[in-house]
Amino acid sequence: MPARVLLVEDTPTQAEIAKAMLRDFGHEMRHAETGADGLAMAQDWHPDAILVELVLPDFSGMELMRRLKAAGNNAACIVLTAHGSVNTAVEAMREGAIDFLLKPYAAARLRVTLDN
Repeated sequence: MPARVLLVEDTPTQAEIAKAMLRDFGHEMRHAETGADGLAMAQDWHPDAILVELVLPDFSGMELMRRLKAAGNNAACIVLTAHGSVNTAVEAMREGAIDFLLKPYAAARLRVTLDN
């Protein structure tokens, strides 16, 4: 069953890669380039999953997950980042992320996470 997936990614090439994967998976998808836009879209559109880049132009992906939680949004958050470490992954999980994928990530890995 297709999911509603919100991609919050500010790098155009990375966004295009993720969007192509999501289309191939058959999911309905929307894209935001900033944390503020992602927060607004999440509140209006109610996605099933949110793919979150940690480094955004206005505030961090960690802050986005905090704000989503505070707003009562229960979408599954999946972190996609090139700026990862064990400590960052642990912090992301504490903020509510269900998975932490380092770029470049395999389409199969993203698909499994979304299917779960």
